Amino acid sequence: MFKRIKTLIILALSLILFIFVCSPAQSADYDYDLAIGPTDIYFSEEILITGEQVRIYAKVHNVGNYDMLGYVSFFRGIELIGNSQVVSVLPNSSDDVFVDFTVPEDSFNIQAKIQGTDPQDQNTGNNETQTALFYPEVDTDGDGIVDSIDEDDDNDGLTDSQEAGMCTDPLDADTDNDGVNDNNDNFPCDPAETLDTDGDGIGDNADVDDDNDGWSDSQELTAGTDPLRKDTDGDGVNDPQDAYPLDPDKWEEEAPQNIFQPPQLPSLSNQNTNQATGETTANQNVNQGDSENTSQIIQILDDIEMKLGSSNQSDELAAQDKIQPLNKLGETIEKVTGVSGPFFRLNNWFFWLILAIFIVLITIAVILIINKKRAGSGLKMDSLKSKTSKKVEIQKITPSQPSAKPKLPPNVVNLKEIMKKKNKQ
Repeated sequence: MFKRIKTLIILALSLILFIFVCSPAQSADYDYDLAIGPTDIYFSEEILITGEQVRIYAKVHNVGNYDMLGYVSFFRGIELIGNSQVVSVLPNSSDDVFVDFTVPEDSFNIQAKIQGTDPQDQNTGNNETQTALFYPEVDTDGDGIVDSIDEDDDNDGLTDSQEAGMCTDPLDADTDNDGVNDNNDNFPCDPAETLDTDGDGIGDNADVDDDNDGWSDSQELTAGTDPLRKDTDGDGVNDPQDAYPLDPDKWEEEAPQNIFQPPQLPSLSNQNTNQATGETTANQNVNQGDSENTSQIIQILDDIEMKLGSSNQSDELAAQDKIQPLNKLGETIEKVTGVSGPFFRLNNWFFWLILAIFIVLITIAVILIINKKRAGSGLKMDSLKSKTSKKVEIQKITPSQPSAKPKLPPNVVNLKEIMKKKNKQ
């Protein structure tokens, strides 16, 4: 039994060795033989997408005993693809050649033929082959994802399922061809409209009030406001209700103010009796503060008047004459307003206006008085100069008089008289 098994093993090994040794002898029947099969044609891309450029490869085998040359031609139907490619293959080896190819829209297959061999091929039965039928994929938006697995084929922002319930084309990003993609177009199927700013269902091109704020677009252009914004200045008030639609800091029209009406003091007549003491004391403190402020202001004004008029008494009188109309004006204002002390509050702009006018008039009066004095002194100097010049002229014209006899001192005169008396005697 053991011998039989041993014999069978030896026979099997001998058969395997025989097949291995004799297999080259089979190709020896064709010393020159290049071969190609259906699986020897392949592409550079696994997924063939319509319109993309790929490469078609062909692997050529030399199953003969000697080196061979030839060229490979690729066909789609009867159409030659590119140029034929030269191939040189050693025995029991293979070589790859390729051509560039643009994937068509329709289904296709590829044929490859070995031609022009050198030496001549002894077995031409294996010199050409053909692939199975290929069905190219489509990538409408060109994002590298084929439509069969792409959720948004046209890449317009709307999924294919969303566009299925709309009038739009899931394979066209801009269905109405108005230059705006469907997802950004309020009217994706109307080439005449794209925007609906106020969302009222009327396109801006046909809507007379795009922002639906109550003003027509033409009115807003006249007013200078934005016809696409209800609240142009962003202050929370729509343009028609905004008295100042271009000013974010105000929106209500200001009531006209009487410049002669001073700020009103809070009334004490309606105070609650339970709080009368505390509130009255507070108001008295306020009134006392106002009186003190008024007294200080009056004192400052008096000091200004004193300083302006202290240089010359006559100047002061003249200045007082100029100030008198202002005093009358102040009395008139107090009579009109009916309030004296509160008028001089620091927050009363009319008081500051009068004070400014008062200071300007005082300054003008002082300047006029100084100029008047300077003019008077100038006249005196001119008259003095004229008198001096006249005396000089008179002296020049009058002829020189003989000099008078010099007067003798009194004691000399007395001495002469005594001498005369003595001579007479």
